[in-house]
Amino acid sequence: KSCSIFPGIRNIVDSNRIHYVDPFGTLFSGIARPVNGKKTTVFIGGRDLETTKNIIRTLQPNYYLPHPMDPKVGSFYSGTVNTDLIAEEFIAGLLPDYEVIDVYSIASSAAFNLGLLGVNVFLVINNISNGPLVDEIKTIGCAMGCRVISA
Repeated sequence: KSCSIFPGIRNIVDSNRIHYVDPFGTLFSGIARPVNGKKTTVFIGGRDLETTKNIIRTLQPNYYLPHPMDPKVGSFYSGTVNTDLIAEEFIAGLLPDYEVIDVYSIASSAAFNLGLLGVNVFLVINNISNGPLVDEIKTIGCAMGCRVISA
């Protein structure tokens, strides 16, 4: 099973395996953001485990969400979150508790969406993240309000 927030849009996964979630409708409506000075960090993992490990060592995020298409590989990090929620849902659950939420991702469509929620989104580019696809991701991410950083 795979989750998507884009109903009716073709996905790399067969449509009979997709579960559609509407995080921008009922999930985020009425969430009051606190003014409490509390900050947290979330890293949305990628498919390359070694790259993910290196970035986690650098960032030391409070929460690590493994890539949903990979087996649960996060046992190497104490901040790993094993959940059936998609990243948008998990982070929505943090909104009432934190004034500042910094989300880091290698290249996740979830990161693009999260910028709409008032969280800070950073696309992490490293020495193996190059080429036309990465350039396109950076362009889309910046257009969606993400910031690009190196790690």
